[in-house]
Amino acid sequence: RCLDAIKSNRPVAIGALEEYSAILIENIEKFRIVKFEGEFDDAVVASIEAFLPYRNELIQLLIASAQYTTRDSGVIEKIHRLFEQLLPYLDNPEGMTQWQDSDFDNFRFVVHELFLYALAIFVKYERFEMAQFLLGQQYYSPRRVQFGKDPMVSFTAFSRGVGSLEKRNQRLKLNRLSVDADLLKQRCSGVGIDFRHM
Repeated sequence: RCLDAIKSNRPVAIGALEEYSAILIENIEKFRIVKFEGEFDDAVVASIEAFLPYRNELIQLLIASAQYTTRDSGVIEKIHRLFEQLLPYLDNPEGMTQWQDSDFDNFRFVVHELFLYALAIFVKYERFEMAQFLLGQQYYSPRRVQFGKDPMVSFTAFSRGVGSLEKRNQRLKLNRLSVDADLLKQRCSGVGIDFRHM
């Protein structure tokens, strides 16, 4: 419905995008790794793979936004807000008292991947002002307030290390420079944006 509204430039497009974003934010919680058997990095990779259909869905919305909307439509502001709402998933949720930094690696990978796709799509379709908006605007991170830090962060907040993939590299003796980059490359086929040729 959201995709059709954006392509048709309907007045309800902004509301449909807000609704889609809310559903995505609500349902991404289902990918939190709370129980697993075996190696943790296997659970991270499995979660990343399970997220693929949702990633592809958002990519289609981003492509439609780049192709069919104008700068003053308000769409880029809603996309910015979506990424802002994804920020809390990169750290421990409120109320969680015990965790390891790697517990959120699946979220760190997929949010970083989504941000890269957003930029790549806007560059491909020469919507440089949309890419600039995502790169130039600050993002509100409410968890930072609790630690007395400035709650506003730059786009670099989406590029966090995925320690469990580095451990996977060592455990499986893959001898790769970056397992993160390898996964990004492997996952880029069939969506209209190919990192191998950028």
